[in-house]
Amino acid sequence: MDFWDWLHGLKRWWWMLVAVPVLTASVTWMAWPDPQYETSWTVNITFADPESSNAPGYFDFVFLDDMDQLVKSSLFGDVIYLRLPEQTRATMSRDQFGEMVSSARKAREVEITIHGDDPDQVALVAATIDANLEEVMNTYMVPPDYTAGPGNITVLNPISEPALNSTTRILGVVSLTAAAFLVALAATGVAEWLRMSYRAKYAEK
Repeated sequence: MDFWDWLHGLKRWWWMLVAVPVLTASVTWMAWPDPQYETSWTVNITFADPESSNAPGYFDFVFLDDMDQLVKSSLFGDVIYLRLPEQTRATMSRDQFGEMVSSARKAREVEITIHGDDPDQVALVAATIDANLEEVMNTYMVPPDYTAGPGNITVLNPISEPALNSTTRILGVVSLTAAAFLVALAATGVAEWLRMSYRAKYAEK
């Protein structure tokens, strides 16, 4: 079988190119976790001594790189969690609170993102972190004798309204559907080769 035989075979096996990707897209869309609500804002952390700000070894550098880890697994996050309203803590464990937070370093800035199933809860967690970030940082993370302190947090982009983020789900479905199309394309060649081999075998008899 050559290339032209395969092209002619596509007319016979075209349904594979439709059925396999459509089935893959449908199953992937249904199986993929439901999108969550997200809100984010961007801050910068500096200290009173400009020469000590945004440099390796200083506290603002640690905060910018490891903000999400500080919230997930340190005293810093414990204290902020306790600043949530009591009724919120009754339905949200400390670990769940930490898992809602992610961060991304962007040069001298850090983008903090909160995600969850309840938009009101997402907005509340974001507002609580934002309102307490500077005070908790200076009280529990910066040594009293730190000559470059205290730290100052500047909000560069305010907290956005919680919105559903379907990007990951869409990208996942598109990627798997494209892969399924390529598999189906290869399968048409195999199917045509088998058909031609079968015909040639019985034509010789």
